[in-house]
Amino acid sequence: MSGRYPQADNLHEYWENLKGGRNCITEIPAERWPLEGFFHPDTDAAVAQGKSYTKWGGFVKDFSAFDPKFFNIAPREALNMDPQERLFI
Repeated sequence: MSGRYPQADNLHEYWENLKGGRNCITEIPAERWPLEGFFHPDTDAAVAQGKSYTKWGGFVKDFSAFDPKFFNIAPREALNMDPQERLFI
């Protein structure tokens, strides 16, 4: 069995995080997407404006690292795949 999780590259690190009670939720990394135009701290205003009222989440390192040729997938097709599907593969 294998897996990658926020702040854990494998199941052993994940288990150590669980045992240690480590909080692996962080603010949205700037390299993922900018908060400007996405986040509003007031819940009601955020909902009214179609924005998020939270700027926290669990983020997997190297989420976009994927070798499509290893899985016999055309690189162009891989670009159109949902990132979560690529992680699952």
